[in-house]
Amino acid sequence: MKKLVPYLAIVLLLASEAFPTSVFVRDRLEEGESKVYETSEGSYIVKLVSVSDVENKALFEVNHERSSAIKKDGSFQFEDQSEIVLMQLVVNDADTGADEAAYYFYGSGEKPLKAWNISRASVEKSLCNFDGICGKEETSQACCFDCSCEFEGICANNTCTYPEGLPEEALDILETGSEKTALTPGEKKTKSAARALTLVAFLVMASLAYTIYRTRRRRF
Repeated sequence: MKKLVPYLAIVLLLASEAFPTSVFVRDRLEEGESKVYETSEGSYIVKLVSVSDVENKALFEVNHERSSAIKKDGSFQFEDQSEIVLMQLVVNDADTGADEAAYYFYGSGEKPLKAWNISRASVEKSLCNFDGICGKEETSQACCFDCSCEFEGICANNTCTYPEGLPEEALDILETGSEKTALTPGEKKTKSAARALTLVAFLVMASLAYTIYRTRRRRF
């Protein structure tokens, strides 16, 4: 198998060049870490799920499809013909750091996530799983890919956009910082009255300041 690995890597590289929508990379991940690779058709999220120092194997996940355990110099092909080749495993002591895996990844471009500019932090902090299911910890602000956009917004690259502008209800929610604290109709009236009073007070203060200024000028 070791003799076939270089040839397999060359085949995957040629395939990526023949099909511009695909991607071919050589990279390294720590256990539990994820990386995002983009093509013109979308993105691939590759995660090193676990490393077995006993069996000397690694388990990967690509766009929520999990591989079988791959041994060193072995490979796994996913449903869309994307493929991972495990080149090297680095098993560290608990005090030294996380285990690592070096690999080749070929993304076929057949079924990537239809999103670009995906934040690596949003994936690793589980702010967005990009699985089409709106989880308990996910919100439309951080993960419209799964939760869609409120107030008739459009989700593009996991970001909500509002071509016609945000409605007043949405602005109130953003000001309070949470959907749970959205204002009731009575609170909205109170808030509008407070704004009006603030404006009146400002105008009175400005008029008073101008009057004092004119009076002082007359004296001198």
